[in-house]
Amino acid sequence: MDQKGFANIILIILVVILAGVLGYIILVKKSVSTEQPQLNNLQNTQQTQPSIVKQNPTPTQPTKSKYDDKKVAECVDNYQSEQRRYSSEFGSGYIVVGFPLSTSIVLAKEIIKSHGLAPRETNVGFHSYLYADVTTGQEFLWSCRLKQDTRIRYADPLPSYTLQ
Repeated sequence: MDQKGFANIILIILVVILAGVLGYIILVKKSVSTEQPQLNNLQNTQQTQPSIVKQNPTPTQPTKSKYDDKKVAECVDNYQSEQRRYSSEFGSGYIVVGFPLSTSIVLAKEIIKSHGLAPRETNVGFHSYLYADVTTGQEFLWSCRLKQDTRIRYADPLPSYTLQ
């Protein structure tokens, strides 16, 4: 009798583990597949714009609906006061952008490109972060804008003496 009860307990545990694994796989595939159509939709809207509007926005001309300008301004002010406090020099022309560990390097590059920026190629392997090229002097602005993207874990300017 004890062996039957023990076998039932093991069976229940295995079913719960199997359900958890299947649920995780379904959620991960769903999140990856929902990110891909968003990138495709962005590319499709860029292709159907009138010829007066530039096809690829430059870093100085982002789509206005993407960013909360008030939050960006507050964030830039914080960076500027930090810069004054520590006498740091920024102006390297790039920022570091971090992603969740589950993000592939291909998706990370696409996310950076979706903001009109270019991912910087480095000899360092992908460790859930990439560098993005920005207009020199706009490192704070782009760091603050990218922080509003929920697919990005962090975005920060680097001192000008780093990664030359």
